[in-house]
Amino acid sequence: EKVAKGPLPVEEALEVCRQIADGVEAAHEKGVIHRDLKPANVKITPEGQVKVLDFGLAKALEGGKTPKDISDSPTLSMAATQAGIILGTAAYMSPEQAKGNLVDKRTDIWAFGCVLFEMLTGERPFSGQGVAEIVAAVIQSQPHLDRLHPVAPHSVRQLVARCLKKDPRRRLRDIGDARNELEEIQSHLGDEPDSPLRTPSRPFLTVLPWVLVVLLGVSALALLLRQQKPTVPDLPLRRFAIDLPWHSVPNWTDFIAALSRRGTHIAYNGRVYNQVDVYVRALDSLESHALVDARETDQIVFSHDGEWIGFLNRSELRKVSIHGGQSLILSNLEDLTGFFMGGLSWGPDGDILIGTSSGLYRVPDSGGTPEAVTQVHIESGEDGHLRPSHLPGGKAALLTISRNQQDPQLAVVDLANGALKPLPLFGDHPVYSPSGHIMFRQESTVYAALFDVKNLASGDPIPILEGVRRGPYLSADGTLLYIPVRGESNARLVWVDRSGRPTPIAGERLNYSHLDLSEEGGAALLNIDSDVYVLDLERGTRQLLSSGSFPIWTVDGLHATFRSNEGLVKKIADDSAEAESLMTGLRGVPTSWNPRSGDLAFFDDASDIWVLPRGGKPKLFLKSPSNERTGRFSPDGQWIAYISDETGEYQVYVVPYPGPGPKIPVSINGGLSPIWAPDGGELFFRKGGKVLAAPVTYKPELRIGQPVELFEGSYTLDLMGHQRYDIAPDGQKFLMVENSDDFRIVIVQNWIDELRRLVPTGE
Repeated sequence: EKVAKGPLPVEEALEVCRQIADGVEAAHEKGVIHRDLKPANVKITPEGQVKVLDFGLAKALEGGKTPKDISDSPTLSMAATQAGIILGTAAYMSPEQAKGNLVDKRTDIWAFGCVLFEMLTGERPFSGQGVAEIVAAVIQSQPHLDRLHPVAPHSVRQLVARCLKKDPRRRLRDIGDARNELEEIQSHLGDEPDSPLRTPSRPFLTVLPWVLVVLLGVSALALLLRQQKPTVPDLPLRRFAIDLPWHSVPNWTDFIAALSRRGTHIAYNGRVYNQVDVYVRALDSLESHALVDARETDQIVFSHDGEWIGFLNRSELRKVSIHGGQSLILSNLEDLTGFFMGGLSWGPDGDILIGTSSGLYRVPDSGGTPEAVTQVHIESGEDGHLRPSHLPGGKAALLTISRNQQDPQLAVVDLANGALKPLPLFGDHPVYSPSGHIMFRQESTVYAALFDVKNLASGDPIPILEGVRRGPYLSADGTLLYIPVRGESNARLVWVDRSGRPTPIAGERLNYSHLDLSEEGGAALLNIDSDVYVLDLERGTRQLLSSGSFPIWTVDGLHATFRSNEGLVKKIADDSAEAESLMTGLRGVPTSWNPRSGDLAFFDDASDIWVLPRGGKPKLFLKSPSNERTGRFSPDGQWIAYISDETGEYQVYVVPYPGPGPKIPVSINGGLSPIWAPDGGELFFRKGGKVLAAPVTYKPELRIGQPVELFEGSYTLDLMGHQRYDIAPDGQKFLMVENSDDFRIVIVQNWIDELRRLVPTGE
């Protein structure tokens, strides 16, 4: 009856709908969906209590088909004299219900959005001259959300829009989330700049008496409450860690994690042997479960409602439900694969922000072409807009401006026009806290600074947390997540004989991320973090050669070839001369020199294998829709062993060089990191901590026999192109990285209270 007389005041409409959501949530928790939610089925008692009535159309949550002819609905089959009820029911049907498709609890969320819209505007979001027109509008037309603008603040309009998504997959998934949002909106009603409850300016003398009366009343009430009600203590700070064994997680440099906005779930990349997947774990559960293949994934993010996980898998942006199922391609980022990808943020409006070395991009979570939001200013030294993080409301975001040979700087970007406002804060990985702070990281220290989200003004940074490698991540409920620094590592270099017996090598326990043995076996090139070293294997001494990655020896054993910021370079291994540039422009990972022709094999960021002829220009050797990597020349230079995931799992193959010729499979149940025996009589490869060997014969033609397992142990695995083992010149032992380090995710609950204590807001 109230709605029939016109729109309700915003405060009353929100309170009524909050109680409606409460009632519907109780039904959903009992396994029942209403299917006929509308104002006529909502009653308000004289005491102001809201009751949801008439569950005559209710069905069990496991679903059931609505009638193919909507006139068969119990409500719609009433007498023609009740035409108003007939039209009303059609006006609140979800599109899937109107089409006769399977429905679930999200059909009630659609109807809830219609009811909230009508209470605020006095009009239904979908109307027509009869049932057919109304149903057609529900299925085909968009609601006139602009009618909400003069009567409701932005946060309310946004909630209605999320309830009225025609695709149920993009709709708000749980009515309890609507209730939570309404409670938060009610607690801040009038704060938003466009809120209709903000008091318009009036002459000061006219309102002064009323202001004084209100202030006196509030003061008296506060004093009374303070005397009658004890202070509620802050929730206790709780810290705990989730430890994952070394064999169930990728290498330390590849390990990533994410936290849902409501603090209920975490996600990370875990592995079984060579298979890496995105895993999700509810914090009220002791178990994690695999969702989707994530072999190439180095970025993970939760959707705003926590029901989806977005991830970058090589050149594709994908999403998958946290409940499992097929992942969906949102966008192909092939045009961006030459750029470094740095960070994802999924906003409340459904847009996903992607940080790259060329600027910030945006992709809708329904799919589409990447749209540039910002562009780096190379002339001012910028080389990336990275680590985006949405601010409240979704209209702006924090990001990191990366600069050559300078500290990265935080900035705010206006997502409507791409305008950047740099902040006087320097670091990476910014995140906004509802307490009115920005947190960010400088190396392994997390800092916090006061931040006025309306005026975009920040205070001085204060260190608040040490020993952080990735993060911080913060949820709306005040849960903090981060991956701590590795600390003192157990990793060490060892010789391992063919029976699996290890012999330690003199030297430190460090984060060895890549290695390559010299031809005589007395020295090794190492990657430790982002630096290239030469290690004397007998004495255990090492010498810094350069900054760079993926070092391999040249055929003569005098030079190291590696990737630098300038491209592929070659440098004499005693550091007595400057590096010689081999190739610029195309980013590549060098993998092998041909001992006969002097050609260099490498693979690019798109995972295609190239060859750089001596004195020539790069030539594409292997390219397909799959990933091809780690091309290794045979000792006679006439074959290349490589890996490809064309079957859905990485396997080892051999092809003739320079070709053409048949492709010969080597591994059967997965393989990585192929390496030829020095005499060419065997081909070794990896599966998790295992090393396998396949016999090779060349006459009358190349034949590769059944692989056999040599040994298995706690040895680090190559996943993203790094080589972490090599064969000695005698073919009887392997240089490997032994490592049993566990991986840790740290979670801190009720962090916001601690943040206010460490960096007081002055409230």
